[in-house]
Amino acid sequence: VMKRIFDLLKKQSPSRIIALGFGAVILTGAILLMMPFSLKKGVHLSFLNALFTSTSAVCVTGLVVVDTADSFTAIGQMVIAMLIQIGGLGIASVGVGLIIAAGKRVSIKSRLMVKEALNVDTYGGMVRLVRVVLAITLGFEAVGALISFIVFRKDYSPLHAIGISIFHSIAAFNNAGFDNLGGMHNLIPYKDNILLNITTDILVIAGGLGFLVLVDIVKQKHFKKLCLHSKVVVSMTAVLLLGGMFILKATEKNITWMGAFFQSMTTRTAGFSTYDIGSFSTAGLFAMCVLMFIGASPGSTGGGAKTTTIFVMIQALKCLGRKKSAHAFRRSISDENISKAFMITVL
Repeated sequence: VMKRIFDLLKKQSPSRIIALGFGAVILTGAILLMMPFSLKKGVHLSFLNALFTSTSAVCVTGLVVVDTADSFTAIGQMVIAMLIQIGGLGIASVGVGLIIAAGKRVSIKSRLMVKEALNVDTYGGMVRLVRVVLAITLGFEAVGALISFIVFRKDYSPLHAIGISIFHSIAAFNNAGFDNLGGMHNLIPYKDNILLNITTDILVIAGGLGFLVLVDIVKQKHFKKLCLHSKVVVSMTAVLLLGGMFILKATEKNITWMGAFFQSMTTRTAGFSTYDIGSFSTAGLFAMCVLMFIGASPGSTGGGAKTTTIFVMIQALKCLGRKKSAHAFRRSISDENISKAFMITVL
């Protein structure tokens, strides 16, 4: 039976294999979350709620129907963290990473899947790219967990604080928005903690920029030397972060500048909250809806229509009335990319 399944998978396109892989991980995660070792004593989790939790973790949305800390044991929370990690990195990247770790040869099919998942133009250098992606992820998450521990150590025992810090760092970098603090409070108790706010900001923004952009920034070290894609992503990210902050500060009476920036950042990609969103004004909620729709950037750990999609649409609309070809940073934008941007937005 397994041989037939593998033979069938070989005939599928990379896109279908990625979709099937996500489905398989979600289903496996749901089953694991229903196991007795994943649930705290007295907690019953229906298959529907387990499936929802697993889907939310793999698709890094941050939506929950049961409180993570109050419902799941340390093992259950570890399962959720692993699902978030797989969802953020992508099935293809994780799969190729495991192949590399095992010392096996990476096939052309696997390289094509990574190309599809990370939105890269060529499949050359895929193995090196996956190594870099894994190194960046582990690096950010390790530093994030270490700094978060300094904050959580004040309120929890050392072992518990370590678990919370690792979980929070993984959820933040992968733009998942899950928390394991309990009581469905998310990060509201830490809304005035500068260190945790800044650490979470950096983790979420780094994950939302995309791995290719992070590599480009490290290599070039100067905005003018960045490739067109990186310039668009960095520019749009800055505009959306600051624009969202000013709008939320203007629409919400009791929010601080730090809180407005945090909500602008997390709304677009992550799903954390340091304020009660239900108390926000209609104008504030509408602004958040726009930010959520736009989302993160291509090849990142976040979702949404993507910053580059909206940027291309804006440039195309600007040039429409002037009968000029769309361009940005002295580079022309192809008609194919413009068509893709409008199609993605409409869909």
